[in-house]
Amino acid sequence: MDIRTCSLPLHYRFFVYLSKEGDRTKFDLNFATQEARKCADFLSQAQHHLARARRVDDEERALKEKQEMEREELNRKQQEEVVRREGGREERKEGGEERRSLKDVTVG
Repeated sequence: MDIRTCSLPLHYRFFVYLSKEGDRTKFDLNFATQEARKCADFLSQAQHHLARARRVDDEERALKEKQEMEREELNRKQQEEVVRREGGREERKEGGEERRSLKDVTVG
C-alpha cells in the first residue's frame, strides 16, 4: 500500500479544514480536530511501518542474492573438482596404456 494513494491523507486534510473553517452550528470542531490528530498519527505510523517493511524486504533480497551467489560458486567449484578428477583418471589411464605398450615393446 502506498501512503500517497490511500485515503488517509485526504481524510486528514478534510478534518484539518473542518476544524479551522467548519461551521460551528453544523460540525463539532473539537471532534474534527481530534480526528485530524488521529489521522496524523496513523500517517506517521504508516510511514514508519512502510519504511520498516521496505528495509526488511531489502535485507531479505540481499540475503537471497548472497545465498544464490554462494550456491553458484559452490556448484562451480564442484564442477571444477569433477573435471579435475576425470582429467586425472584419463591421465592415469593413458599413462598405464603407455607403460603396457612399452613393456610389450621391450619384452617382445
